[in-house]
Amino acid sequence: MKMTEIKKICEAYRIGYEKGKNDEIDKLHRTEKADISTLREKPITVSSEESRSVFGLTANWRPAHYITNKFQNNGDGTILDSTTGLMWEQSGSEKGLCLKDVPAYVKEMNIKKLGGFKDWRLPTMEELLSLMEIGANKWGLHINLIFDEEQWWIWSSDLRSGGGAWYVYFDLGRVGWGEGNGRCVRLVRRGQ
Repeated sequence: MKMTEIKKICEAYRIGYEKGKNDEIDKLHRTEKADISTLREKPITVSSEESRSVFGLTANWRPAHYITNKFQNNGDGTILDSTTGLMWEQSGSEKGLCLKDVPAYVKEMNIKKLGGFKDWRLPTMEELLSLMEIGANKWGLHINLIFDEEQWWIWSSDLRSGGGAWYVYFDLGRVGWGEGNGRCVRLVRRGQ
């Protein structure tokens, strides 16, 4: 990254913090060349202190880089992203779930063979962040309109050291962590 780009980003952060203009900051991080081979599938445990560097987040808890997805609605409750090679559950859990209830949801969807598959799992933070959009859509969510509007906060498979798990706020376009309930689930699998 050139020094002029770094200065631009630093100035945008200063202005953003003073005026609360996070979208202007995030536009400077737009990239269409994200390394999708780094989308980790296995869950890990990450401390709050390490989370920004491990998950690739800005000081505002937003993705440092955004990707350009190429979504296809399969017409069976699933969405294929040909950019990442991931297949997603189009909607997700109808309501927020406690962490302890998430495995039962995953098991149920695999028994039902959503889209004809039984290898659905909870996504990692990197996978969830691949869905994040810079700007909010007409529902006020930072995710493509091809997905259901009801799942605002989505659990990841990554745990937080000291307790809880990491999740994405699609209504705020950021990352957080929690220990209890109120987060939905949107399952993922490697597409064929």
